[in-house]
Amino acid sequence: MLAMSTAVLKTAQGEAVALKGVDVQAELTGLMSNVSITQNYQNIENTNIEAVYTFPLPLDAVLLDLTVTLGDKTLKGKIIEKQQAEAQYEEAITDGDSAIMLQETQPGLFTMNVGNILAGETIVIKFHYGALHSYQNKSLRFMLPTTIAPRYGDPLQAGIEPHQVPEHSLSADYGFSLKLVINGLLVNSDISCPTHPVSIKSESEKVVISMQQEVAAMDRDFVLNFDNILTSDSTARVEKDYQGYVALASFHCDFNVDEDTSPRSYKIVVDCSGSMSGDSMSQAKKALSKILESLRDGDFLNIIKFGSHYEMLAEEQLCINEQNKIRITNYIRNIDANMGGTEMDAALMASYKISQQMELSHDVLLITDGEVWNESELIQHAKNSHHRIFTIGVGSSVAENIVRELAETTGGACELVTPNESMANKIHRHFKRMFSPRAKSVNISWSQKQKNGTPRLCTPENIKSVYAGDTLHVFGWFDTLPEGHIALEVTLPDGTQLVDKSRYAAVLEKNDDYFLTRMGTADLLRNESSTEHSNMDESLKTEMAVKYQLMTPWTNYLVVHERTTDKAADLPDIRTVPQTLAAGWGGMGTMAGEICAAPLDMMMSKSRAPQRNSSALRKKKRAAPSIPMDDFMSDSAHISDDIFCDLDPIRELIPENILDNILSFSKNLNHRISVMHETDIGSLTLQDFKQLGAGEHLMKLLNDLRISGRNETELVLSILHTLINSGYKNEFDKPVTRAIRWACKQQALDNALLDEIKVKFDNLLSVNV
Repeated sequence: MLAMSTAVLKTAQGEAVALKGVDVQAELTGLMSNVSITQNYQNIENTNIEAVYTFPLPLDAVLLDLTVTLGDKTLKGKIIEKQQAEAQYEEAITDGDSAIMLQETQPGLFTMNVGNILAGETIVIKFHYGALHSYQNKSLRFMLPTTIAPRYGDPLQAGIEPHQVPEHSLSADYGFSLKLVINGLLVNSDISCPTHPVSIKSESEKVVISMQQEVAAMDRDFVLNFDNILTSDSTARVEKDYQGYVALASFHCDFNVDEDTSPRSYKIVVDCSGSMSGDSMSQAKKALSKILESLRDGDFLNIIKFGSHYEMLAEEQLCINEQNKIRITNYIRNIDANMGGTEMDAALMASYKISQQMELSHDVLLITDGEVWNESELIQHAKNSHHRIFTIGVGSSVAENIVRELAETTGGACELVTPNESMANKIHRHFKRMFSPRAKSVNISWSQKQKNGTPRLCTPENIKSVYAGDTLHVFGWFDTLPEGHIALEVTLPDGTQLVDKSRYAAVLEKNDDYFLTRMGTADLLRNESSTEHSNMDESLKTEMAVKYQLMTPWTNYLVVHERTTDKAADLPDIRTVPQTLAAGWGGMGTMAGEICAAPLDMMMSKSRAPQRNSSALRKKKRAAPSIPMDDFMSDSAHISDDIFCDLDPIRELIPENILDNILSFSKNLNHRISVMHETDIGSLTLQDFKQLGAGEHLMKLLNDLRISGRNETELVLSILHTLINSGYKNEFDKPVTRAIRWACKQQALDNALLDEIKVKFDNLLSVNV
């Protein structure tokens, strides 16, 4: 059943929320899940709208299909190249048609654009993803995120488009319903849900999980734990591929390894920002206490706590003894979420620089909710640190992409824990990993029965770490059917060799959806994107993603519904679907109780993203200044020669970067449209261009064209058309870009003029860039 809210939901601006509910239907068999999510959008306004909804999915989710139902029509989505998809989407919107586009915003974050929902219309979008899961000893964790907690930093610098930036609301109470069917070995395990009241029913050879409430709030991750799994052996599956066979081996790594008892050095980095208040900080302090209990005399420890700045327990690593344990315990007792923002990178960098102790192996253990935007910067610095990072993601809505990728790119491991889960178990597993000897080499013997058993392609190609009790998934592509056993071979520094074997299961010959092939290709593209020395350029990655119909940073899902008699007469008003504020975020209640209704702006002030104009997106050589609001107003009805003749002779001596001028011009036009609410692009004049910071070179180009006797309106629109389609960097917001497209279509621009402008523009750039 689709979860629906009965009340009319509104944003903080008083706009109706277009998303009415979400339904989840999932099936979990062994280590594979298939999940279908249905989003229901309805326009109860009197004008056509575009709903924009940025939402989370598990980091390992591989989107496999998307369908759209509009009235009696059901349309199937298609994966196409990103820029091509965006152009076709905007073309459809400005033509008055409906279009749906799904984008990957960041790893684990997606944006659904539902354009031109007519008044009173309902659109139902259903998409399906597959995911691989992992055993951890005799346990398995299924997680489905439902909301994005507020994050610290500038999302625009992280590559998020302005219309994709999540907004938050205390009153966004649209909900979700869920049904999860369990098959196979997991049926006989101990099943529990630490996040939601659920009903667990055994039916024949399966278990069905459903929500006790018909509709649940989307304010926390949905987590299902499977414990005491009776058997969790390694497995290997083979599937017919387009050109041969693809194999998936899932090794449980059930090794008996003696702990390395030599002294170790640990650097604990703990998030004390405002977003950690309440549940998350309580969990963090429990984690620190458990860590101290796990240390051995002779180990070394330091604690770095951070918010807007960082503080260290000591200038150097402390040797663990009774006296220092008392000192550390007192330090932990006084830790609180009172340090402002989340400058995680500075704290991690400080931990990397702490002096080495007797050449001991150094590991970083990071405790955080991960709510920051600067992911790429964090990951790059972590890669260069030569530290393993073990992460504990705490809270009701952890930023999985941050804590998982920090761990996996450095050879560490990640544990997630909600307020109702046992912190002690997570800490125990991490220290078991850290105490285990590091592998000297890891090798996959793909087929011990064939002479030529090496796959033509495999992923991951380089395995960074293997931990006893954890799961390792590897894919391989073969020209001929692999047979016999596949083996994981781990060699330790002392020469000990650990081997985990599995026999290939019967090949799946009939294969309409190429499930394993697409899952493996998605993993290959993800791993290629995360490596510094990729074997694939972006064009090849895009080609593969389109061939296998995979959502990636270079491709989008697109559906276009060409209307016949009911085309939208105007451009749609954008309606951003707000996120439900995460339970317990910033100390606002706990997962066990109701969220208190504190003013949202007050709570978000510690970790909200800066406003758009608070920091530049890139360092500028010389940009035209932003124009004061009063100066945006132009009543010029004619073209004045002095527009082109009053150039400052001193400024003419300063080299001008035209791309900087374009960036400044686009920002100022955004301001004029969004703040001044002047939406008639067709009324812009050349005088406006000058006041908006177009710069001397662009104004000279306009002057040359003006002399040829061109109509001013056509000239202005042709230049704007060139700017948004040039492929060069600009910062035109989505509404501005769309308004330009709309105005250009109404004017019916001269193709000869567009070609002439493009040639002149390209020549200008070649000289001045």
